[in-house]
Amino acid sequence: MKKLIFCFLALITQVSYSQWEEVPGWFQSNAQIKNIMSYHDTVIARSGYGGLLISLNNGISWDTTEIADNTIESFTKINDLLFAGTDKGVYLSADLGETWIPKNNGISNFTVRSIIVNDEKIYIQNYNSGIFYSSDYGESWLKLQTDGLPFETLRLLSVSGNDIWAQSTKSELINMEYYEYGGLFLSTDMGANWTPIKMGNDTLRVFDFASRGDSLLIIQDSYSSLLYLSPDKGKTWQQEQVGSSEPVLSFFWKDNVIFASTFASTNYHLYVSTNSGKIWKLANNLPYLKYFTYNGTYFFTIDSSGKAIYSSTDFGTNFQTCYQIISYPNPSALASSDGIIYAGTTKLALSSDQGENWEFNENGLIESTINAIAATGDYIFVGNKLGLFMSPDKGEHWEQCAKDTTLKLPRKAVFSIVIEGNKVVASISDGVLLSTDLGKSWNFRSFAKNNYVVPVALKANTIFAGTWGSGLYISTDLGETWLNKKITDQQISSIAMIDSNIFVATNNCIYISTDFGSTWNKSQTWLSYGMLVETWVNSLITDGKNLFLTSQNNGVFISKDLGNTWDSRNSGIKFTGSNMDYSSLAINNDYIFVNLYGNVGSVGHSFYRAKLIDLINGLDIKEEPSPSHISIFPNPARDFINTAAYIGWQYQIYDLLGSCVQSGIIDAENISVASLPTGFYTVRFFKEGKQVVEKLMKE
Repeated sequence: MKKLIFCFLALITQVSYSQWEEVPGWFQSNAQIKNIMSYHDTVIARSGYGGLLISLNNGISWDTTEIADNTIESFTKINDLLFAGTDKGVYLSADLGETWIPKNNGISNFTVRSIIVNDEKIYIQNYNSGIFYSSDYGESWLKLQTDGLPFETLRLLSVSGNDIWAQSTKSELINMEYYEYGGLFLSTDMGANWTPIKMGNDTLRVFDFASRGDSLLIIQDSYSSLLYLSPDKGKTWQQEQVGSSEPVLSFFWKDNVIFASTFASTNYHLYVSTNSGKIWKLANNLPYLKYFTYNGTYFFTIDSSGKAIYSSTDFGTNFQTCYQIISYPNPSALASSDGIIYAGTTKLALSSDQGENWEFNENGLIESTINAIAATGDYIFVGNKLGLFMSPDKGEHWEQCAKDTTLKLPRKAVFSIVIEGNKVVASISDGVLLSTDLGKSWNFRSFAKNNYVVPVALKANTIFAGTWGSGLYISTDLGETWLNKKITDQQISSIAMIDSNIFVATNNCIYISTDFGSTWNKSQTWLSYGMLVETWVNSLITDGKNLFLTSQNNGVFISKDLGNTWDSRNSGIKFTGSNMDYSSLAINNDYIFVNLYGNVGSVGHSFYRAKLIDLINGLDIKEEPSPSHISIFPNPARDFINTAAYIGWQYQIYDLLGSCVQSGIIDAENISVASLPTGFYTVRFFKEGKQVVEKLMKE
């Protein structure tokens, strides 16, 4: 029979408070690097976030700059002045991005798609608003005459001396096919007249473009990807034989040097010519390189993924990586100790400034999904799918713990770690690993055969161990003997302690003991947020007085009365999905950290921090409720689960070790789970960017 959690509700008061913010130093996204230029020792590149990367020493070190509430679309440099074209006009910085001043006198508030400097005159362009220029460093702008161009869609390509090159095009849908009109035009009189540049009878459509004096290079269009050179401003043309006539994807021309990225068969190539295209040499087989710049000594380029900037001083024979975007998935485990916050992905990250900056451990820790972290002093313990690892020197060196085969360990995966003094306890499926000398030696305490031991808690000589199916185990003699408290047959996800009060979280309530585990009471924990009310608790943590939890779907809650009532704490959290699976919490001095979706490889916003005092006291900020969704049933299930709400979706079922054990497309009202072994699983439903994740207990 389906359990209806919407009945007999004890609704919770929702308190407003200071909102969560994304952890600022975490690498949350895969923003690309786009466009690059160099001037003497200065290198500037535009990032996908709409800011700029700036190096003053040829790429050895980098800084960033942004314009508040603006997205930088284009940029250029004149002497010591940096100009940026944004989605709100033009901005000037005289101190390399420290401060920005708007320079929009004479132009409307439009997006500046390109910005070009010629003889200290600045040209800017919007696709549909025209071309403007300034002769006084942006103090005033005049519109260039473009009436001679046939179409309103413009693309400013290059300005050299009196020559202004622009593309004027129009696309039209006829009989379900797009036709493009127009192409490349030249003005030599500040836009008073425009001459179409033709090859044969057709006006050229330009995919990429460069000019130098009377000569110009183009890639004819995005269809043919052929590179052409004209020595006489487009009157005559010759095709450039790059490599074995390979299609050109992008190129760069500076002085007599030309770089061209090509694609042949399945390989990307980079060719360089030092005599304006007469002779080409294969430079390097780096991935497809898209943007180039040259400052007289260094060539800089960006790979097509936008993840790295390379430099070369020998015309491309050798490239060095001088900047690389580091992007890691959202954390799968959190912990804190001595003012340091630790976050685990497949590597271990640590921050000593509350998440403003992070360092990733690269010193021998075997990469695998990190499930648990604990630290004290210089000692760090990490549990992942491959076992338990320890560093005695803050991550400089690592060793695997408890490798002695005489321990007869059932599985390697470690799910939870706790430390008290010199005692360390780590859960590994059928039992726990125990060390009383801070990791020098280990014992295996087996007590929960064929049941997963996941959360553990430790106080003095007493160990609390929660399982996924056989209740709570308690040992008062450091694991020598165990008492099984069958307080629940549901999965136990987390354990927290305040003095003699023990709190055990499950998927349908919280069990509370006020006498250090002797007796237990079931607390109906109704977690109300928006239209959805639930009881599923993923993680618990305490600051010594208050309790905090993350729920399966409804985010973060606080209790100030030892778990009797709970208030939501979600303001500022961007719910990118309806499920908070594998969530974790950590308190570090004045801050609390939460990761609401810890699957390695997950995307979107999930790693947040907030000031602890704000969450406790509450401030007047309105919360936005999370969306509701239909839970799967029956749960626990024996033969099938009902999936009528997800027909047409895809699904995947994962076991506790993260392995996909069943998947497919849902084309019926039920999915058979009869063949799955008894245990706990995660079910993921997904379709067209939507995702719902549920926990499932298989009987």
